[in-house]
Amino acid sequence: MRIKLRVESTQTINRSEFICYLEKCKNEDECRCFINEIRKLHPQATHVCTAYITNQRMTIKTSDDGEPSKTAGMPMLDVLQKNDLEDICACVVRYFGGIKLGAGGLVRAYSSSVARAIANAQLMEVVRCKVYSLRFTYDLVDKLNYFLQDVYIAQKNYEEKVEYILYLEDEKMIEKICEFTNGKAEMAFLYEEEVEKTAGR
Repeated sequence: MRIKLRVESTQTINRSEFICYLEKCKNEDECRCFINEIRKLHPQATHVCTAYITNQRMTIKTSDDGEPSKTAGMPMLDVLQKNDLEDICACVVRYFGGIKLGAGGLVRAYSSSVARAIANAQLMEVVRCKVYSLRFTYDLVDKLNYFLQDVYIAQKNYEEKVEYILYLEDEKMIEKICEFTNGKAEMAFLYEEEVEKTAGR
C-alpha cells in the first residue's frame, strides 16, 4: 500500500504540538531530501523524528532525534508496518510544551500522530500487472470494447490493424480473450509493471 499525496496532521498533547508529515518516497535519497525539507520548515522544533520504508521494503530506518530511545521512531515505524505501507517516509515534528510525557506517553503520542495522518491519506493499492499487446481487425472493435470494459487499456493504436496495450492482473483473461475472438486476435507479452489503484478502507 502507498499514499497518493503528501499528508499533514497536527495534534496537541499536554501543551506539546506534534505535526506529522507523510510523503511517498521511492528510495532513501528521496527520504533524506524530504526529511531535510521538513527540518528547514521547522528550524525551531525540539525534535524531528522519522521512520521510513523504501526499496521494496528492504530499506527500513528510524530516528528518535534526541527523544528517549525507542519512544519515537520505532513506534512510528510500527504504525506504518501495521498499515502495510511501503515507499513511505514519516516525519513527526515536536514542539515541547513544558510538560514531560514519559516513555509511554511519548510512544502513544508519536504512534497516534502517524495513525491520524494515515487516516487522512488516500491509500493506493500496489498491483503488479503484466502488460500485453492485443492486435485485431477493425470488425472486432465494438465487441472487444464491451468485453474489455473492466480491463485497463493504456493505449489504443489504429493503423492497418487495431492495437490495444492492456494491463492484466489475471492471466486467465488471455484465454478468455482468445476464446471470445475465436483466436482472431494476436496477443504478445511486453513487460511487467506496478500499478497503483485506489484502495478501499
